[in-house]
Amino acid sequence: MSISGGNLLTILADIDKFDSTNWATWNNNIKNLAELRGVWRYIDGTIINPASTTTTTTTAQPTAASTIAMSTVPLV
Repeated sequence: MSISGGNLLTILADIDKFDSTNWATWNNNIKNLAELRGVWRYIDGTIINPASTTTTTTTAQPTAASTIAMSTVPLV
């Protein structure tokens, strides 16, 4: 099978499903598809994932003084 472009779903429909007897053909087709879609270098490890960044969000907790002040306000 030659992958030269087109709709991804059409291309995937044309690729025979892996059934353990067609490893070489299936592997080549999947690699070609990944290259076509521009993701092969991520799969083979040439491009590594960027370091993950963790964003921490904190919310202000009420202080004891503000809790007491809020609880001593009479309700009208």
